[in-house]
Amino acid sequence: MSETVPTVAALVALAEHGIPPDIQELLVVGNAGRGIAPGALRKALLAEHKMLVREIEAACGYLLNAKFDLETGCTKATAIMTIDGGLKRLRGVLAYPLPPSQSGGGDK
Repeated sequence: MSETVPTVAALVALAEHGIPPDIQELLVVGNAGRGIAPGALRKALLAEHKMLVREIEAACGYLLNAKFDLETGCTKATAIMTIDGGLKRLRGVLAYPLPPSQSGGGDK
C-alpha cells in the first residue's frame, strides 16, 4: 500500500465531517507561524497505528498463551479465560475509537 493512502483516507474522512480544506492543508503541509509541523496528520495516524498494532500483538499473546495452556494440559476453563482476554483486546481494536455502546459491539 502506498504511504499516501492512509493520509488520503484521513483527508476524505475529515472532509466528510466538514473540516475545511484549509485546515486539512495545515495538517498535511504545516505552518511554522501557527506552530503546526509539516506532516502533523501523518504523525498522528502513525501514532494511532502503532497503538492499534500493540493491542493486536497483545491479543495474539493471549491466544498463544491459550494454545500453550491447552497443549500442556491446563483446564479448558483456564484456556477459555485466556481466549476471552484476547478477544476483549481484539474487540477493543475493532470498536476503536468508538466506545462499545456506539460500535454495535460490546461484550458478548
